[in-house]
Amino acid sequence: MNTQYFRYAVEIEKAGSISKAASNLFMAQPNLSKAIREMETELGYQIFKRTSSGISITERGVEFLFHAHKILEQMEDIERLAGRAEEGRNVFKISIPRGSYIANGFTSMVSEIAYEDNIEITVNETNASATIDSIANRDYNMGIIRYPVSEQDYYDTTLKRNGLAGELIWEFEFVLVMSKDHPLADKETILM
Repeated sequence: MNTQYFRYAVEIEKAGSISKAASNLFMAQPNLSKAIREMETELGYQIFKRTSSGISITERGVEFLFHAHKILEQMEDIERLAGRAEEGRNVFKISIPRGSYIANGFTSMVSEIAYEDNIEITVNETNASATIDSIANRDYNMGIIRYPVSEQDYYDTTLKRNGLAGELIWEFEFVLVMSKDHPLADKETILM
């Protein structure tokens, strides 16, 4: 399989749409769509589900993208071993949950790093379990995980079992949003 397909799929995941990914990759949208269809045909399953409002990632697609990220990272490591990567670079790898508020905060932080500092930054957007694995087993320096308070004990135990430490940086509450005409809108309390 052409490894360029992995880059295409990861860019679509990151961009949230095929047309935006095509623009980011400096290629025509029909060409990117065709490449993804060819890859899905070769794999025998869909990675992205096309809808009228854009794309969503299928269950198998989530697993595929997890492995695609790992393969691309390993390819970068191989290139580094081959001497293709620039010598003397400082490497910082962070794994974060998908969320614009986190990505925007991280982008703001990175924008303040001076180019002369010669830092290579790798950002992996994924779920909490994959973030813990990235730090414990794949040489990532740091990760941000998010989870419901009800799962605090599970994550404390998982971090400890993997020899990792965590620090609370933010707590937030969920807000349920609905139309004023929705049948639940008149309820004072809505239980989950």
